[in-house]
Amino acid sequence: MLKTNSFQTVTELKSNPGTSSRVSNQHSHHLSGEAYIYLRARVCQIVEPEQGIAIQFQYPDGTRKTRKFVESQPIQDLFAFAGSDDMASEVFRVQLSWSSNTILSTVDGSLLDHEISRPSTLYVLWMSGVQIQGLIASSVESSTDQPAATPDLGSIPSPIHSSDQDVGEVYALDSEDEEDVVMLTSPVYSNNEIDDDVTAADIIRTFQRENLNLEERVIVVARRRRILHSACTALKTSYFAWLLMQEVQSSFGVFEGKTGQMFFNYDQVAVETKRYYTAGKLIAWSLMHGGSGFKALDSTLFKLMCGQADSAEEFDWHNLPDGEIQDKVRQVFFCQTQEDVDGIVSSLGDWIADCGVPGIYNAAPKDMRRIYGQVIKHYIYFRTADMIAQFKDGMNSCGNLWEIVERNWKVFLPLFTNEQKELARDEFRALFKICWSEEGSNLREREEDTIFCWELLLNSIQEKQSTITFKEMLVFITGADSIPPLGFPGEPRIEFYTQENRRLPFASTCGMVLFLPRGIQEEEELTDLLNTALKGYLGFGKI
Repeated sequence: MLKTNSFQTVTELKSNPGTSSRVSNQHSHHLSGEAYIYLRARVCQIVEPEQGIAIQFQYPDGTRKTRKFVESQPIQDLFAFAGSDDMASEVFRVQLSWSSNTILSTVDGSLLDHEISRPSTLYVLWMSGVQIQGLIASSVESSTDQPAATPDLGSIPSPIHSSDQDVGEVYALDSEDEEDVVMLTSPVYSNNEIDDDVTAADIIRTFQRENLNLEERVIVVARRRRILHSACTALKTSYFAWLLMQEVQSSFGVFEGKTGQMFFNYDQVAVETKRYYTAGKLIAWSLMHGGSGFKALDSTLFKLMCGQADSAEEFDWHNLPDGEIQDKVRQVFFCQTQEDVDGIVSSLGDWIADCGVPGIYNAAPKDMRRIYGQVIKHYIYFRTADMIAQFKDGMNSCGNLWEIVERNWKVFLPLFTNEQKELARDEFRALFKICWSEEGSNLREREEDTIFCWELLLNSIQEKQSTITFKEMLVFITGADSIPPLGFPGEPRIEFYTQENRRLPFASTCGMVLFLPRGIQEEEELTDLLNTALKGYLGFGKI
């Protein structure tokens, strides 16, 4: 049953609430003057803690307010503050910036009960009178099996009705006749201000809690041309997610370009067969199951997809996959004189106008860099708008994941593009647990010799003095080219074997184990062995 609080008591509840319920004035959804005054007074009585968590409220009109709360504080204190706005509706919702779920302003409990436990942005979503009526109607329908139940109006006495009234009588707010304004239930997302403390791991874990059923399992049967090089009988989810992303990039047929500068193909058949939708759904599936991300899109394209104002004037035309288009935009890029402009208008004017830039016919040299950016945006974004929209629909089919990505685009930028920081020595080193032999044994002494050389090698890689990279090593050992946002499902390990002739180091990607020979005395020897092993490694699932 819908629970109403003192400042949200807008419904007429007849003596039998199971039979009917309606808004006292079907055209009103704003707070009355009396309720607004009471609500402001209540907010003034709530002491703001000095050491609380800062919550930023963003309203549908784009305005923002910030206030501190503590985790154990009643969530109704938060709603009292959020609702102390002259445009507030009697009932409303709030939505965490990284969550696909909303919280209705009639719920009870503490902030922590609703997973509000650190600095966050909350989008405030007003509701129209029609929406509130629908909410109340659905609540009444759900309570028809208990016609004698007393409606819960909250723990705080309402100032709207006198205390001697029976709860089963009529409770209504005075309201002026006004035309019902349909309030948008989509928040105005900030393009610039994003929670600094939120990480991709935080967002994905929240998404998993809200959208994944951990009791269900999916069995994936993969057909391979050749047998696996290892004795694995099953793939860990994170490995499969990584392999899936490689397949989506390379042979799915909806992207073009090289990794890190990929764009959407213009393919109407692929649209009709919903391959862009499928690609979006697979990428969402990979992320929500702990994959390390797609990491293939061009960064300018990704920002445009997220609604960011990127002029594209600094876009590198070399990254375009079509050589003919490269040549055309190169001419625009290097246009500097009026003579250059006249030549471009003569040879490329109609093509540029067809890109949505008719201003080319009246352009001056100073306009050409702007026109270059507009042509780039047309080619990489507007030209394939239908494909991109279908891709987003595919991602949103998994718990509206694209909407979460768009709201937190800076957090997800490294997971969709090649703009991720390079893996560092300390980060790589901390991944591994070393499985030593018994302390004091001869085997342990020889293992320590090898690890000493291992540490020297890691230093050389960090200083760019080795042909080996941390990324190559990570793929060799784990099957993933980066550390997933949620980390690996287990702890990668280093184990040892006794050298027989010249056996190369080897790895079990299923178990995430690197096997190193005992007794290595020189860094150069270990480097040579690993180099040979990496060159002979053709990739996970290949031989």
